[in-house]
Amino acid sequence: MALEDETSQDRLFAAIGILQAHYLAGDTALNAEKIFGQSYCQDSGIEHVIHILIDLLPVVEAADQARKDAA
Repeated sequence: MALEDETSQDRLFAAIGILQAHYLAGDTALNAEKIFGQSYCQDSGIEHVIHILIDLLPVVEAADQARKDAA
């Protein structure tokens, strides 16, 4: 896909994916407590941003559609 063909929705999906990968890298299933010898807490800020971006998806989709309709 050429950069000019990339929609806001594509960029939003990419941002969500990057943040999810970062968030999952700290997955407690890795048993970080045993590795580090202490309790481990994931970055709740990253989780919050993921939820905000997901909530914005309908707005971004509508904006992309309006841009297509206007063209």
